[in-house]
Amino acid sequence: MLKGSWFVKVFKKIILVWLVCSVLIIGVAYWIVSSIMAGLPNVAQLDKYIPPLTSEVYTIDRQRIGEFFTERRYYRKYEEIPRKVIEAFIASEDQSFFSHHGVDYWGILRALIVDICNMRLRQGGSTITQQLARSYFLNNKKTIRRKLKEIILSYQIEKNIGKRKIIELYLNMVFLGNGSYGVAAAAYTYFGKSLKELNLAEIALIAGLPQAPSKYNPVKNLSAAIRRQYYVLRRMRKLGYIDADEHDYLTGVPIILAKKKTLNFKYAPFFMDYVRQKLNKLFDEKVIKQGGLKVITTLDLELQLKANEVVSNKINKLREKYIKGRYARRDDFDVMKIEGALLSIEPKTGYIKVMVGGSNYNESQFNRVVQALRQPGSAFKPLYYALAVKKGYHPASIFSGEPVEIDDWMPKNFSSSNFDYTTLYYSLIKSLNIPSVKILEAVGIRSAMRFIKTLGIDTPLKREMGLSLGSSAVTMMELTKAFSVFPNQGYVREPLGIYEIYDKNNKLIYSIEDQRDEIPKLVLDNRIAYIMTIMLEHVIRRGTGYRARSLGRHLAGKTGTTNEGRDTWFIGFSQDLLTSVWVGHDNFASLGPRAVGSKFALPIWKDYMEMALLKYKPQPFVMPAGVVYHMIDPQTGIFSGGDGVNLPFLRHIDIDVYNSAYFREKSKITAKKNYMYERRSF
Repeated sequence: MLKGSWFVKVFKKIILVWLVCSVLIIGVAYWIVSSIMAGLPNVAQLDKYIPPLTSEVYTIDRQRIGEFFTERRYYRKYEEIPRKVIEAFIASEDQSFFSHHGVDYWGILRALIVDICNMRLRQGGSTITQQLARSYFLNNKKTIRRKLKEIILSYQIEKNIGKRKIIELYLNMVFLGNGSYGVAAAAYTYFGKSLKELNLAEIALIAGLPQAPSKYNPVKNLSAAIRRQYYVLRRMRKLGYIDADEHDYLTGVPIILAKKKTLNFKYAPFFMDYVRQKLNKLFDEKVIKQGGLKVITTLDLELQLKANEVVSNKINKLREKYIKGRYARRDDFDVMKIEGALLSIEPKTGYIKVMVGGSNYNESQFNRVVQALRQPGSAFKPLYYALAVKKGYHPASIFSGEPVEIDDWMPKNFSSSNFDYTTLYYSLIKSLNIPSVKILEAVGIRSAMRFIKTLGIDTPLKREMGLSLGSSAVTMMELTKAFSVFPNQGYVREPLGIYEIYDKNNKLIYSIEDQRDEIPKLVLDNRIAYIMTIMLEHVIRRGTGYRARSLGRHLAGKTGTTNEGRDTWFIGFSQDLLTSVWVGHDNFASLGPRAVGSKFALPIWKDYMEMALLKYKPQPFVMPAGVVYHMIDPQTGIFSGGDGVNLPFLRHIDIDVYNSAYFREKSKITAKKNYMYERRSF
């Protein structure tokens, strides 16, 4: 009886202790879970979550040429992801994905057994849902508290957003090495393809990366990546995603990785820098690098690649000639600093079709199209010649060619030939310096500076007579913009590189048509623009730009060379395309006495335009109403009714203008027999 009573008492105490311990354990567990739950985020936000996205840059015909990002990621919706990609990742990472509720306990047990058998961590037990919870809400610290949070969040995620959204987010967020986040970015990074272009062998290789992106990185360790790929293919076969024949075939498919080259450097690196600068004025840094913008530019990729090749080849050949001593140079002359640049735009639209800021972006990122201030030399002359025509002069107007001294400066013609008298036309096509100085003097230097500013030259100009020979430095972009007034019938357009911008939802947020400040401005009478165009056309037909005649098109242009050949230019255009080329030394060193625009810049222009013009229908320059051709006396420049030379002039200009000023010394002019033209019509 006593023994029974003692047993009951002991049993009751045990039960009591057990109950107290159970309550304490449950209480502690509840407290722990409650504290964890209290600090958990709202998983419902995942349903609308869009991770940081790469902003992509495209050409006018939607070819991808660049990107801006903090994490390289291209978001693809569930419907856009190939089924085999989903199956490969499920086979590799979570075979029970479509059946579990967030946590796969059998998977955890299997991984634990494998780890114990191998005495090291070989497999993890996390489901795709757990990995998503960890990457979005948590960190990778290996603590019990973090694991409990992960499990709870996984259940909540499964309950709130469903399997399709989970796999969509996971495949867009998972880190896959080499700066790639998500499967679409990995496809471009490793194979240079879109998701839909991947074959199953390539898909399996990418699906093997999440476990250890660094260890299985195919760029650094292809053999390890292929071993992991084989594991993924075996898992796919076991789960019935592929059959035995497919498995055997896929294990023999060679893996060919894309050449590692940053996309921004591959096609148009200088243009990409230019686009980035423009985007910085429209958006903040976060939007540019994480907003998933789609930037459509005006660039023509085919022409850009041709221009890259031509500039690089020509500059390298030029450097070789200097090295071999074909061109004289100083002992301290750095041959590798000889550089070139090319800008090609459509004058009617202002669209930038090509931008080459230098011969090799890897050697120098300095963009000579928009950053370099260089003297334009004789390429500057058409700008104030246009003002001369506006003020009443015409191509046959006579100017003295006699030497002149201005403040101890004595300009000379490049050929050292002097003319007592010549015409505005002949001075331009032969690029004569002395008459040009007098033309600028006739129109007035102040008037010229004001007029040239309206054409788009914003860089301050020096108020000096040297301006007549292009002594004031400008950018190639400015000079090209100013020249566009001639083929564009007197209108000037701002050169533009960005056509449209779409946000991450493919909504149009910026358009070239919305740029109200860049509506074309009429700055020159269309008849004057045409007269200048025809004179520049004769620069190619009979003047310093004769090397371009072989292209067989209606082309106009102007060479430019500064003192001692420091800068050499050719700027030329058809009715539809305007291209500028510059060649010089980055340190402003002289290229030597033989360096001229017709030999250094024009060959680059010609090789590029030969291909570029194939994209445009051949057509003559459009002659506006109010312009007529009239016969002139080749000796006097006075209108003639007999055999003479055809030159354009404005119908609306009073004929008395031509019989004043420079026609007063008619007797002197008539005495000169061979200073002007051959007796033939154009």
